[in-house]
Amino acid sequence: MATLKNCSIKFYTNGAGKNADTPITITVRDDNEVVAAFACNDFGPFEEHSESGPFDLAVINASEKADLRGGSIAIRVDTKPQGNWRFNFFTFLTFSDGTRLAGREVGIELNHDRSELIFGFDAIIQ
Repeated sequence: MATLKNCSIKFYTNGAGKNADTPITITVRDDNEVVAAFACNDFGPFEEHSESGPFDLAVINASEKADLRGGSIAIRVDTKPQGNWRFNFFTFLTFSDGTRLAGREVGIELNHDRSELIFGFDAIIQ
């Protein structure tokens, strides 16, 4: 069975950017809710209408490809009360057999009141 070897994410900021000191937490879970990959970092500033990344996530558990297809990716920001971040993201999962899965979501906005969103891989994988 193919297992997770690498996971990365890239962001494209639309409109409102992200401040340099605003941390982003990215958690990839398989369909058993096991954390497969994780990152928490501020990654620096994301200017308006700019591309940032790709950023590698730490592989915590080498989940199987089939389990990740039914899993999810959560993106959380800890913004200041008036901070907004509008973005698209692209994620890439590479497996031990050399195969890859890629997913994306566009038109996302996170802010102080809505700081985390979770996306099912079954809906975003292409």
